[in-house]
Amino acid sequence: REDVVTMIENSCVDAGLHKGYSVIVDATNFSSMNKWKQLAKDLKIELEIKDFTDVPLNTCIERDQQRERPVGKLVIEQMYNKHIKK
Repeated sequence: REDVVTMIENSCVDAGLHKGYSVIVDATNFSSMNKWKQLAKDLKIELEIKDFTDVPLNTCIERDQQRERPVGKLVIEQMYNKHIKK
């Protein structure tokens, strides 16, 4: 149901920004980053991105293990291989 969640998220962010609200999206948005950049440009608003892609893979795995609901080593490695590994 990721497509439905994404549609709802997009609608909420878009509505909030068009009404002048500050909006925070807390997620791993590798695939939607360009969309947010373009929307900010179109609306002439400031966009702040917190980029943690410089954090070493092992550190990410260690931090995940400390979370209440870890996603697991395999998920983190898959995201790393898809979005960061060069």
